[in-house]
Amino acid sequence: MLSQSRKVSITKEFTFDSAHRLHNYDGVCAFTHGHTYRLQVTVSGPINPLTGLLIDFQNLNSLVEKYVIDVLDHKDITEYFDARGGMNTTVENLSMWIYLTLVSNIPSNLPVKIASVKLWETPTCFAECKGE
Repeated sequence: MLSQSRKVSITKEFTFDSAHRLHNYDGVCAFTHGHTYRLQVTVSGPINPLTGLLIDFQNLNSLVEKYVIDVLDHKDITEYFDARGGMNTTVENLSMWIYLTLVSNIPSNLPVKIASVKLWETPTCFAECKGE
């Protein structure tokens, strides 16, 4: 019999396309340009002994789609964040925003925690925001 007291992690990957520009930056990224972002969201927690699941991947997909993808996909995200008080749309800041957004919107009935968010800006450059 498997130990149900151990925690396990699962990861779901997403992509979205957005335009942005960097504030206070001396280089080509100060001009509007686009990326196909690659996002990995990892959740952790105990396995449900009845279902054998940590969380249904569809539930994780719905959460990320609603609070992240629907907000950022095919948008000028610099304009989006500037209209909400401003945030320089670096991959570091975006990964932290995604992490905090998911943490604050995960349903209380799901016994999982957001373990990490990895966001690739290019195929070789990414930022990661981890939970405690």
